[in-house]
Amino acid sequence: MDLRIESHKEIETWRIEEFLIGQDGVVDATVWTKNNSVLARVTVTDHSGLDETNLRNACETELGPSLTPAMIMLQRALRPAA
Repeated sequence: MDLRIESHKEIETWRIEEFLIGQDGVVDATVWTKNNSVLARVTVTDHSGLDETNLRNACETELGPSLTPAMIMLQRALRPAA
């Protein structure tokens, strides 16, 4: 009989949010989990060259695969009208 113990470690979404907000050009970030997947909504400045791939690669490098969002919804902050 094969008995396996699975550890359900809670994902520290705050840690991912702090990392994302610390990236140059990021204005805001919200991270949550759904069905064991990490998801994020990130707002970047309209002049930044950031995209989902850049942010996912940065998370993978610094935080590792388990803390890298499976999907990042990216939105650009618009400059206020003059």
